[in-house]
Amino acid sequence: MRKQANEIEEYVEFDSFLGSKKPKQKKIKIRLFDRITVSRWFRQRIAETYPALGDNEADWRMMQYLLFGAARDKDTKRLLLPHETLAAIAGYGGDLSHFKSGEFLENFRKRFFCPNTFTWTSPVAAEKCRQAERLIFPQAVVTALEAEYRREHYDTGRVYLATGRSFNRKTQRSDRRARQETAAAVGAVIAIQEARDIMEYLNNLPPHLFNRMVVLNHEEAEKVARSLPNETTRRQQVALLKNIYEQPQPFYEPSGKGKTARIFGGGSVTALKGVVRKAWTKGWTKADLKSSQLAINAMLWDVPEVKEFLRDGTRSIWTVLYEHMELKGEEAERAKPALKEALYSLCYGRKARRIGSELTEELKNMGIKRRGGRFTRHPLMKALMKGRDRAMEKILRDGGGYTCFGQWLSVLDHKDRTILALISQAVELKIMHAVFEIAKKTSDFTITLFQHDGFAVHFTDKSKANMWIGRLNHAVKKEAQRMGILTHLEWEMSNGDDF
Repeated sequence: MRKQANEIEEYVEFDSFLGSKKPKQKKIKIRLFDRITVSRWFRQRIAETYPALGDNEADWRMMQYLLFGAARDKDTKRLLLPHETLAAIAGYGGDLSHFKSGEFLENFRKRFFCPNTFTWTSPVAAEKCRQAERLIFPQAVVTALEAEYRREHYDTGRVYLATGRSFNRKTQRSDRRARQETAAAVGAVIAIQEARDIMEYLNNLPPHLFNRMVVLNHEEAEKVARSLPNETTRRQQVALLKNIYEQPQPFYEPSGKGKTARIFGGGSVTALKGVVRKAWTKGWTKADLKSSQLAINAMLWDVPEVKEFLRDGTRSIWTVLYEHMELKGEEAERAKPALKEALYSLCYGRKARRIGSELTEELKNMGIKRRGGRFTRHPLMKALMKGRDRAMEKILRDGGGYTCFGQWLSVLDHKDRTILALISQAVELKIMHAVFEIAKKTSDFTITLFQHDGFAVHFTDKSKANMWIGRLNHAVKKEAQRMGILTHLEWEMSNGDDF
């Protein structure tokens, strides 16, 4: 099973960080994104707090994952403990079905934690994995961790946490090349040409574009992340920024399960919360496909009420929903990500009651008291759900459905709601491909980030920015119209831009 970009693996006989392997030993998977560097001071504090770590690199890798792991469950926000990840951390090179991840966790806890300071959920269903339910570090570690996030002791030198080996530019470049080569190898086998085109473009961008943003914006992004109101989200974002500081350039891959046409730059800038990402990418110009999923699905499911609303174009769907939910000003802006997630959930087949309860909880976490059930009672949302249900019924009758790339998705392999989502995601990628067709033919601008329905641009020649924005708008609108979709690009200029 392939992993997303924050789970890239390479197969080696010798690794400069883990050392040489015994002769004839099976190749093991080395998780590249776990090559985290820290100050020598920080590593020494961890070694003093947990003397049993010794020179055991598997234990160091596990401690590192608990300290800096940014892979969180979308709903619970808990740190994920996937079976494959734990096997890689343990250095297990055999058949994964034989690796006992529960036993590995138990043994680790016995040596480094009290039973009530590190607990985890049971693995459930095929699509879920264990999650860290409770994770409490000693105060000395918490204090050292905060200092490490502030890079207070970098004058002592940087080392790789798992091994203690010194960090330098040569090893950093080596890691980057390994990630790039792995992403290229995975991307080369994807069936959809448009996705391959986009990945090839993004995975071959010059690293200085991203290194520059670390110098200019990383510190400000950390301040924004630390100001987030939710403690769990705050910790996750700070940990993610730590990973980004180590390797700021994202490398894109297809989905881990190979289901969707979408590509992902997981564990990178693309995974940051909107406000944090905005701070980190200051200086780049952003564009999004207006009401992407709403417009695509209104066409696919033939929902006349939504198509008429989009055709009128005098009001944004978010403005309409703000009024319906009685949200105003700053409160409305804060609520937008939650409303956007609710709309995606509706499009991807989630039941109205669950959408409402999840939205209620999400708004509550923001300090906004609203009943999420009001969202699904809006006339446009009700019409969209009816169209969705008709489309799902058709998929069941036909035994599946085709994407715009001619790929057949059978109900024998996918749930009906999954097929629904995959079909709309394929349309989204096909429209956005038009942007890259233009970008690869010029050096006047570079697409630096890609996020399904949006992208960021660095203009090397700002005097031509208006001209290129016009061309990108035209290309996207032409492709959308060809497919009967009522959408276009919306641009958000960075501070200081004057186009």
